[in-house]
Amino acid sequence: MTKDDLLKAIADKVKRPKDDVGLVLDGLRAAVTEALHRGEAVSLPDLVKLSPHVSAARVGRNPRTNLPLDIPAKKTVKAKVSCVLIKALT
Repeated sequence: MTKDDLLKAIADKVKRPKDDVGLVLDGLRAAVTEALHRGEAVSLPDLVKLSPHVSAARVGRNPRTNLPLDIPAKKTVKAKVSCVLIKALT
């Protein structure tokens, strides 16, 4: 499903113009991004819980040369899917 398909589907469900739904979706993305940047978890009820995660620095190995390789710490996002959404698949 593309963003345009999603906008059309939501607009049909809530009986609002597609442009309004697009503004809300863009606002949601901005708000979630800002919250994660501040280190806060974001819960979208019955969909997903997003939380910031810092993976620690570690030593890996280059598969070609088998030499040690320093892998720096990095920030990522963990997503936990709601059981309601998982049950919807069955």
